[in-house]
Amino acid sequence: METSSFWLSLWLLFATAGTVFCDVLAIPRDVGPRRIVSASITSDEILWDLLKTPEERKRILAFSPLVDNDRYSHIVKEAKAIPKRFPASAEGIVSLKSDLVILTSFNNPSYRTILKKINTPVLELNNFSKLTDIAAHISTIGEAIGKTDAGYRMRKDFEADLMEAQPKANNKATPKKPTVLMYSTTGNAMAGDTIFDDMVRHCGGVNLASRGGQKGWPQINAEAVLKLRPDFVVISDSDEAAFKTSNVWQMLRATKCQRIIKIPAATLWSSSHKVAAAVQKICEALSSSVQTKC
Repeated sequence: METSSFWLSLWLLFATAGTVFCDVLAIPRDVGPRRIVSASITSDEILWDLLKTPEERKRILAFSPLVDNDRYSHIVKEAKAIPKRFPASAEGIVSLKSDLVILTSFNNPSYRTILKKINTPVLELNNFSKLTDIAAHISTIGEAIGKTDAGYRMRKDFEADLMEAQPKANNKATPKKPTVLMYSTTGNAMAGDTIFDDMVRHCGGVNLASRGGQKGWPQINAEAVLKLRPDFVVISDSDEAAFKTSNVWQMLRATKCQRIIKIPAATLWSSSHKVAAAVQKICEALSSSVQTKC
C-alpha cells in the first residue's frame, strides 16, 4: 500500500500552512478517509462545499454543534442531511469510530488526547488571524480528504473573490484611509490578530480597535466609541435592533453619515471561505467613502 510518502507530503504541507497533522493512521491514497468528523464550523462549511454530491457527503460522519446555529452557520438547512454532531464527552468521541477528525486550535485540548489514545487521525487547524490562513485551511482540508484538486479550485476562487473586492489603485493622491470599528452590543470590538482586522486592512481601511497594539476582542465602552469617531461602524444583523435603541447609535458620526455597515452575523464571524461576502461589503463601503464626503 503506497501511503508513507503520501502522509509525509501531507505533513510537510500542513507544517508550512500553520496546520498540524498528527497521529496519522495509514489510509489508502485512492480512497481517503470515509468517516470524517468536523469539530468546528470552519471545517463544517469547507467540507460541505468540497464534497459536492450526496454520495460524496456520505463520507461526513458528523459536524460541529455550531452548524445548527444560524448566528454562526451558513449551512443550517443543508447540514440536516448529516444528523450526527461532534460530542463533548470522551465516550461519544470514541463511539464515532471516525478515521479523520478535523479540530482547530480553539477546540478543547482534551479531544486531541482522547483521539490519540484510540489512534484516530487528527488534523488540527491553527492560525485564524488572516485571510491567507483561511485560504491555507481550504487547500489543507482538500489534501487531507483526497480532494486536492477541489481544494485548489476552492482556494483560488476564494482568493479571486478577495482580489475582486479589493479597491483598485489609482494615480490620484492617496486619500486619508477611512477608519473602521466593529462594535457589538456585548461591548466588544475586534482588534489586531483577528480576521476582521485583516479584512479592514485588505479593504484599505484602519481598524481603530487595533490602535495601540490591542489584539483580540477587547472591551470598549460607549464613551470610548464616541471619542474614536470612526468613519464606519460594522455591526452584525443580530445586533442591529439593540444597537439602534442605544444612546451610542444616535450620537455616532457614522450613523449621521449613513456609514453603518450591517453584515449577517454568520458572515461577519466566519472563519471559512464564506467570509468573502463580508470582505466585499466592507470594501464596497470604504471605496465609496473616497468619492463622498460627510
